[in-house]
Amino acid sequence: MNTPAHGIVNLIVLDHSKGKKSLTLPIALGAILPDAPILIFCFIQKFVLSKPEALILLVTQDRPAWQISVDIVNSIPLILVALLVSAWLKHPWLAALFASMGLHSLCDLPFHGAEALRHLLPFNHWQFESCISYREPAAGWWYFSAEVALIILGSLFLFRRKAVPTRIATAVFGLAYTICLAFAWSS
Repeated sequence: MNTPAHGIVNLIVLDHSKGKKSLTLPIALGAILPDAPILIFCFIQKFVLSKPEALILLVTQDRPAWQISVDIVNSIPLILVALLVSAWLKHPWLAALFASMGLHSLCDLPFHGAEALRHLLPFNHWQFESCISYREPAAGWWYFSAEVALIILGSLFLFRRKAVPTRIATAVFGLAYTICLAFAWSS
């Protein structure tokens, strides 16, 4: 699932703010944060250092300093502790942020094969290498079709049922999703 897709899914599952103070912003940020190190890394490698994409994906991405930054923000135990502390402090904004980060990581867990993350860090370095990977060509067509359908139907749901902040976030994630697809197809 690409980052904007996480945004749509997280808004569908977590945004229950009808007439209350909107938690759309922390949910949206929480959907993005687990991928932030990857996005920053790829931006620097491709656009600042002008490295070819094949080198970025095959060699540079696996460097320990980058990998640990990705694993930490996808660590389910660390996110769970932060969520529990936020709930104990009665801080709904932070609780929504960490719940969204947790949902992102849980959604990634079954769809990462060889690129699996260490979701149990710091307690364990185990990686769940799923037989279903969004990067595998054999699974790609059905995974892609299901993701696109989920994003379209989810966006329609959010536009029809949610308040303005959620509609704006949905439009931003939808536009970003479309740009990601266009970029992937052009490569």
